[in-house]
Formats: sequence, structure tokens, C-alpha cells
Amino acid sequence: MVISNIKKIADKKKYRIMKIAMTILTLILSLVTLLMSFVFANRLTFSYNSEGRHFDESSLIVYHKQAVTVYGLLFFSGLVLTLLAFYKTRKLFINERMATKGN
Repeated sequence: MVISNIKKIADKKKYRIMKIAMTILTLILSLVTLLMSFVFANRLTFSYNSEGRHFDESSLIVYHKQAVTVYGLLFFSGLVLTLLAFYKTRKLFINERMATKGN
């Protein structure tokens, strides 16, 4: 009896830690994906020359058109990972709510 109560308490703590970790992971992925979306959208608006380069006169930086594809891939993969993490986090919270209703 005592051992089963200790096991239940340990399981609740593990579950709570898992919920916190997944929430933090989802928030971090969301912020990184948001940053990548800004970079991707910004790079899409540049006017590139026939060689696929854009020269920024104020900062003296040359941007390459090929980088737009990479930023797009990073953005969309970050979006997929964020949605998967959000789904898993939501599932953890719903499962806990269902478990507390049952008891």
C-alpha cells in the first residue's frame, strides 16, 4: 500500500516535469520559428541581380539568393516541429484533465 502510494507520487512528479519540459520546448521552438519566418520574409523581399546577389549599401553586406531556399526550409521544418511539440503538449494536458475527472 505504501509502496503503491509512493509510486503514484513519483509518477505524478514525472508527469508534471514532462508537462513543464514540453511546454518550454514548444515555446522555444515557437520563438525560433518566428525568428526564422522574419528572416525568410525579409530575404524574399530583396531585389537580387542577375547573379543572384543583393548588395546592402548601408551595411556593406552581400546577400545571396540561394540562402532564401535554406531559410525557407529552416522555417517550414521549424513550423512542423513546433506543431508536433504543441500537439504533444496539448495531449499531455488533456490526458491529465481526463485522469483527474476520473478520480
